[in-house]
Amino acid sequence: MIAQRAKVNDQLLSDLAQVAQRIVTENTVFRFDSGETAFAAAEKSKDPAERAELFATGIRELIDDGKYAEAVQKIATVQDGKVSEQLNTYLSFRMAEASLKKLDWYSFNSQVNRVSDARLRTYLMLSAAVAASDAKQKKMFTEFLLSAMTLFTKIEDSDARAAALVTAAGMLYSGDASWAAQVLTESVNGINHANQYDGGVYRVALEVTKFKIWRPLPNSDLNHCFEQAARRDWSTALAAAQSIESKTLRSQAYIATCRTVL
Repeated sequence: MIAQRAKVNDQLLSDLAQVAQRIVTENTVFRFDSGETAFAAAEKSKDPAERAELFATGIRELIDDGKYAEAVQKIATVQDGKVSEQLNTYLSFRMAEASLKKLDWYSFNSQVNRVSDARLRTYLMLSAAVAASDAKQKKMFTEFLLSAMTLFTKIEDSDARAAALVTAAGMLYSGDASWAAQVLTESVNGINHANQYDGGVYRVALEVTKFKIWRPLPNSDLNHCFEQAARRDWSTALAAAQSIESKTLRSQAYIATCRTVL
């Protein structure tokens, strides 16, 4: 909360959360050694479950340190199919994030195609759209956003699907797209069919055994969406807000819409 009030960016917040998670769940305070400590502990452990957990932790730390080739070799020795799949997903996800920082679209696409989970793929595609927009690459922005939207129907969780739709609508209005109003209408329908959508940001969880970290997408909440919509098309934003069935979310949308003229 202190970091958020200090306007620390989401990437740094996520890194801080990762360190906190490591401290709490692994009791490995400030062990930034590319997994060496975890691997050594795994060799000494006589408990198969503990040994497997420590080995997975070591691989994850290799990935976090960007030592992907070593991580691939280690993952190949993991016998548990579920853990191996989690580690491979974590590897591809983190490599895709690293590619985005360098605007290496080819490497990004190569890694994102290896991620089967619709929610994670959607997050990466939306992140790519943001990166392309920031780099003033409008064509790439549109392509990534369209690719993300084709995945929405594959997201089984109705709350996550609604959040993804809201995110897309906000992005389109930010980019002054002519078809933003249509997506805003679809996002309201998604909200009305969601179970517990709370208007928050689109976020996904990366899990490897007992480890879990959340990745939030900046400016993907309901307020941002309706603020952007109101700046471009006041009447449409107001009508969309009125169509939200939840009183709480409808109020949030109204306030966000009106904020643009206050």
